[in-house]
Amino acid sequence: MAAEYDLFRTPQLKGENKVRYHARSVVTGKTRTRDLIRTITQRSAFKEGVVTGVLIALEEAIRDAFPSRSSPCSFLLPGSGELWSDP
Repeated sequence: MAAEYDLFRTPQLKGENKVRYHARSVVTGKTRTRDLIRTITQRSAFKEGVVTGVLIALEEAIRDAFPSRSSPCSFLLPGSGELWSDP
């Protein structure tokens, strides 16, 4: 899976004259929950309310698993990759 990166200027240390840059991955796309629910409903036998309920439960479980939101956290979805959340 390819990732998109952008270069950012690295803060300089006192007395350092060399300009340095570092790469950070950037988000290239997002899917809204409503669209995800619609897609799952169309591709499966699950009703919209069931899919919505499961996504709400998933959100709550992820929030409980990472109670300290001072730094980014990630979780693994087998077959889908690693998803990151912002603090």
